[in-house]
Amino acid sequence: MRLHATDDAVSLCFVPAPRSAKTKIVEILRHLRSAQWHHARMQTSARHPLDIRAAGVLEALGGTSYLVIWELLRRIDRPVSADELAKASGSPRAVVQAALDAFERIALVARRRATNGKRGFGWVVSCPAIVVQYRVGDPVDQALLQQLDAVFDQRRRAEIAGKIKPEATRGVQDFAWTSMHAGSFNEAEIKELWDLLQGLTRFFARAGDRFKGAPITADHHCSHHVSVSVDPLLHGVLPLPNLQIIGQQAATSVVKAIAADWSQALTVREAEIARGLARGKSRDSFAEELGISKHTVVEYTRRIYRKLGVKNRAQLSARIHTGG
Repeated sequence: MRLHATDDAVSLCFVPAPRSAKTKIVEILRHLRSAQWHHARMQTSARHPLDIRAAGVLEALGGTSYLVIWELLRRIDRPVSADELAKASGSPRAVVQAALDAFERIALVARRRATNGKRGFGWVVSCPAIVVQYRVGDPVDQALLQQLDAVFDQRRRAEIAGKIKPEATRGVQDFAWTSMHAGSFNEAEIKELWDLLQGLTRFFARAGDRFKGAPITADHHCSHHVSVSVDPLLHGVLPLPNLQIIGQQAATSVVKAIAADWSQALTVREAEIARGLARGKSRDSFAEELGISKHTVVEYTRRIYRKLGVKNRAQLSARIHTGG
């Protein structure tokens, strides 16, 4: 019998085995209990982020070599031994074992009975992602946060710098992108930016999930490095233009996308109202929220429809969400 625990269900697949019915039932129950326990632990861990002050958090997350081991364990998606992880990561077994011990102390990994026909136990992750929470403005947490930042920013950048493909050796299919922006965002725009970043995070997770269940011998090396950070600024930084430096073929599509940006045809107030209309917000709500009359909202709506070449809310929503 093979058993696979997914995020929302436990799937059973029975295959013939030359054992007695009683033996098979005992094995089925044992594996089912193991998978249900692991599934419940994954769900619980996903709902409770790590506290940056908790004992062992910085020790476990304070080095990229440890984090690589955790991600490989998540990708392999079955109980594996420290020896197997050492082979997959190229790290000494002692380093792998130290990482697993550190992760176990903060409940990021657990031991689980092997499901590949071998006796004994292997290691599995206890949550689908590592989330660490800190208290904004707290000096103790800020000091700890700086230590974690050093791992994800300074050390990782230094490690990646020597691995970036030189410009002279890049081909047409090599995707590269550099963009930097300093701007002033209101509360609604911050919320929109947050949603975009969460969407990007989900994209990274989906891309990584393509490797779930991959064998130890699979090539787990990465093809691209993406680094995203958003930082609040002190007063004194002036805005920069939207400057993008990219290859010729990609540049053509970017120029077309900018030309198709619906918001460029509207004023700031019109764009704000257009987003609300596309979400189904009522004209009464707009009038009350913006302190204007319903008649003014109607005029704004007519102006938006005319500028964007749409006739109703359905077309407006399609224009905004698809650029069509």
